Amino acid sequence: MNNKQKALDLINAYLEKQNKTKLAAQKIELAVIDDIDSKKSKALQESLNGFKLAQQAIASYNSASQLYAEAESIANKAIPQAKDLGAKQLLKELENKVKGIASDLKRNNSIAIKIKSII
Repeated sequence: MNNKQKALDLINAYLEKQNKTKLAAQKIELAVIDDIDSKKSKALQESLNGFKLAQQAIASYNSASQLYAEAESIANKAIPQAKDLGAKQLLKELENKVKGIASDLKRNNSIAIKIKSII
């Protein structure tokens, strides 16, 4: 083999090694991009799931508010009847129920407002 051929072989070997290095770097870059895209996609899906759960929570709190209002209405209608019957113990219990319902309703609505404010 002459010197020219040896030089060409060395140059070709060097270029092949450089090519492999570039290909390896490109593979690493692609793998990193794929990992980033995969994590971002999963994060987006989790965010959407959270949003759906928040919407369901709001619907549940709205339903609870309606039920509290209905319970309060029943108790308020029963209070005059308990007074008419002279049922002091029942009257006291009904009044306590109304106070409890008002407190629960206030807490319920406060939570619903907080959830609504973040979505």
